[in-house]
Amino acid sequence: MKINPKIKIEIAKAILREARPGFDARYQPRAYVVDGEKVVCAAPNRPWDPWPDNAEVISVTDLVYEVGGAQGEGVDFSLEVEIADDEMEEALDFVMAYVPTEYPTNDERK
Repeated sequence: MKINPKIKIEIAKAILREARPGFDARYQPRAYVVDGEKVVCAAPNRPWDPWPDNAEVISVTDLVYEVGGAQGEGVDFSLEVEIADDEMEEALDFVMAYVPTEYPTNDERK
């Protein structure tokens, strides 16, 4: 599934948000790429998914760490202190280097 280049910055922002100390995926909404066209946040205890049943969905974490290769390289995106705006731009650029241009479909991941 191809990823629309226009959402790569949203993916990078979501990764930095989820990598912050104190973020707990058991309780806080996680971000997902839906059909390669949009980033959607969804709570872990949601009664239903906020996307169609046949949508091609991957969490931004799986996308960047597994598909994008950050996990294999041991990359840690956590920001333990507040950073200045110019440093945030550098952090986003660093994350975007691990955002792939496409990801495997649901069937390919099974």
